[in-house]
Amino acid sequence: MKRIWSGVRKGGQPLVIALVVALVVGTTGAVAQSLITSKDIQNGTIKGKDLSQKVRAKLNLAGTAGTAGAPGQTGPQGTAGPAGAAGADGADGADGADGDDGDDGDDGATGPQGPAGDNADGSRTVDVDQSGDSGFTIGPVAGTGGNNGVATIGGGNLNLEITAPGGGFAEAGQPLASPTPLATVTALMYKYARITPASPGAIAPVLKLDVIDGTPCTAAVATCGDHPLFANNSSTLVYEPTYSDPANPASATADALGSGNKWWSTRDLEGAHERDSLTPAGLVTLQSIIANNPNIKVTKVYIQAGQNSAGAPWSGFEGTVDWLNVGFGTDDVIRYDFGG
Repeated sequence: MKRIWSGVRKGGQPLVIALVVALVVGTTGAVAQSLITSKDIQNGTIKGKDLSQKVRAKLNLAGTAGTAGAPGQTGPQGTAGPAGAAGADGADGADGADGDDGDDGDDGATGPQGPAGDNADGSRTVDVDQSGDSGFTIGPVAGTGGNNGVATIGGGNLNLEITAPGGGFAEAGQPLASPTPLATVTALMYKYARITPASPGAIAPVLKLDVIDGTPCTAAVATCGDHPLFANNSSTLVYEPTYSDPANPASATADALGSGNKWWSTRDLEGAHERDSLTPAGLVTLQSIIANNPNIKVTKVYIQAGQNSAGAPWSGFEGTVDWLNVGFGTDDVIRYDFGG
């Protein structure tokens, strides 16, 4: 007897066939002289169906998995590859929150001086077109001898007229909001004209300042006069162009603070004559009055024509005032323009 192994495939799976052949040769029962080997069997001649069911079951059993081999040794590090290409730019990030405000910077340098005021002398114009404008009261004021003055605005002027002998004034006056030191005055100027001069022909509209807190005169009666100050040591200071400008043209600009300005007081002030003792030699400058009366204050500024008693020289007078410049304490000089 001989075992024969032949590998065949069935359905793609390996098939091992064992064949045991017992050959009995001859009629005499003698044993075969040789065994059959795999080369004695032609490939493909033995089929799965030629085997017993038991043999086929054993052949189809799966083999036991072999033991896993040990890991191989780590190979050497390979050569570094070339650098990769640069990646594309990423998208812009969101805007950050606003930062805190910075500190304030230092003040800039002072700019150039601005242009002058409305007028060539730098004054600022305020129109006075009727009584009450800018605080001016315009009209007649009675004197002790009557009420013969007429004051109107027309033709671009303040018109002043004295219609008959006797007392009376025509004026335009402005009380100040509060008593103002006379020492702070910066401008007192006006433009006037004489239309119909009275006798003597040099008279012209005058500028007056009502004042308080004057210094009572301590000199002899012959120098001071006999008119002591009113309550609150008050008086009225008077500027007449005829005394400051002897030529006194019919039309002129009077600067009551300029060189040669001459004033007198209606009452007895230290360093100033009152009207009854008035002489050209006794007239004084406004600066001198301030020096002798350091506490003196202004309560009213006004333009006026007229007199406080009967007789010459104001009867029949006609004149005009175009404007009045007034400044106290600052560089802001106001030009009160009568009649625009």
